[in-house]
Amino acid sequence: MTNWPTNYSLFGWLVNMKRGGHVAPHIHESGWLIGAVYINVPSNLKDDTGNFVACLDDEKDTTGTQKCPHEIIDVATGNLVFFPASLVHYSIPFESDEARIVLPIEVFPKI
Repeated sequence: MTNWPTNYSLFGWLVNMKRGGHVAPHIHESGWLIGAVYINVPSNLKDDTGNFVACLDDEKDTTGTQKCPHEIIDVATGNLVFFPASLVHYSIPFESDEARIVLPIEVFPKI
């Protein structure tokens, strides 16, 4: 955070998912920092479903097991998560009729 760009722009969007919804592993190539505001996370989800996952890459072995170190972050309504845009991240599919609503915000340095 000590090298925060002096000129930057913000871009945000809304992600509204229901039953089976998830975000595939990805990074934000042009961004510098990502924030996610969890507006609504369904209650009574099983295990880690619906949670945020951060990892070094999205490589999996032949059984589908994550090979690289990863961290599953328990998210709840009202949480705010910040992470570098270059970090691979995704969400775990969930089953609920209730919507999972997230407001991602991306910080872009202006050159």
